[in-house]
Amino acid sequence: MSDFDDLTELSDKQVWERLNDVQDADRAECLYELSRRSYCKSDYKTALILAEQSRDLLLALGELANSAELANSYIAVGVNASNLNKHELVIENVEKALAITKENELNNRFEDYDILTTAYECTEQFDKAIELHNWMLENYSNQDNELGCATHLAQIASNYEGLEQYDQALLKAESALEICLRIEDTGLTLLIQSHIAEYLYELGQYDEAFEKVEQLMNSYQILNNEEKLIELKYLRRSE
Repeated sequence: MSDFDDLTELSDKQVWERLNDVQDADRAECLYELSRRSYCKSDYKTALILAEQSRDLLLALGELANSAELANSYIAVGVNASNLNKHELVIENVEKALAITKENELNNRFEDYDILTTAYECTEQFDKAIELHNWMLENYSNQDNELGCATHLAQIASNYEGLEQYDQALLKAESALEICLRIEDTGLTLLIQSHIAEYLYELGQYDEAFEKVEQLMNSYQILNNEEKLIELKYLRRSE
């Protein structure tokens, strides 16, 4: 932080006024703060423009730029681009943030890179998505965060499904299910079980798939979830 007041304590007008009085890193910081405020107002177009200006100022500083701030500026661009469904722009910026984070061993929140996995998936770059999910899975594992591990294992399975590698998808989904049963997360357990039924079906293991659907129907009947029950009855009829 610079030697002036915390920007978050200033009004919008004061931050804009401050912007006219500062240069380089301080100016980039003001732009970043204004971008954050526009994001909070769901004005993603303005937030994106401001974030890009902040990023460009830091890039112009070269080696004088703070690595963590530069990574955050790339992520800010990516977050707003993601909300505008500009997936290629997300990838272009957040990949650079990830490279900076890894190179400098920064303690950035690795959850911020979820937007990059989403962009990969939306552009059908499933191999890259799997690689990034595995990196995030390792981080969750180091934190003993079992819910995070289960979530990313399920997402890895989904990307293997995108590659039509249903055997790998099934293995990852079963690993995720094992964790969910241990931590007793009912919602995620049922979701993963439904995906397992799909993978079994794609692998031609119809009896196992049918049995899994029957189990799910019993679970949703107990939970009085009519919508899911109707959906599964339709799936069973199809099978």
